[in-house]
Amino acid sequence: MSIINTNAKEIHCKILYYGPENSGKKSSILYIKEQFKKEKLDFFKLPFQKELYGLVLSIGKVFGFQTFFHIYNLNNESKQDNKNLLKGTDGVIFVASLDSKEEQKNKDSFLEMENFLKDEDKNIFKFPLVLQYNKKDLQNTLTIKQLRMDLNKYNNRDYASSALTGEFILEPLKYLCKLTLNNLR
Repeated sequence: MSIINTNAKEIHCKILYYGPENSGKKSSILYIKEQFKKEKLDFFKLPFQKELYGLVLSIGKVFGFQTFFHIYNLNNESKQDNKNLLKGTDGVIFVASLDSKEEQKNKDSFLEMENFLKDEDKNIFKFPLVLQYNKKDLQNTLTIKQLRMDLNKYNNRDYASSALTGEFILEPLKYLCKLTLNNLR
């Protein structure tokens, strides 16, 4: 849930990169960090059993408030950790692997996310959600059509990306930030 501090004139939103292990969540965040390294960014590694990366990105003033996006990646340590990290999230970028060997992991992870959002009383039809199909640079990939049938039941915006080359890594984040801010209205 966004935090709006009227005294400090700040808005803080939480964005979560969610998806199966090795789908490219951390690589996407690291790429974003590199693109904005001239900016003053807070980048941190949280002390969990497995790596969890966070990034605080300021996008300037929106509605007269300095606006910050706190971006995290899912650590895939346990279902309870995943559920806890999803609490209070304002938007999700679901990162699925285009690797054909990962098809079932994509489906299982998406279903888990759906259930957690329902447990949080989030209306999945209105909740800011963007899908990022990563690893398009691999051979033997799933088709975008197949991933859309498997995962994009709600007709959300989706992107085929490569965290390796940076292709379509920033676009899902930009779009999700826009959705999240529109949701605040």
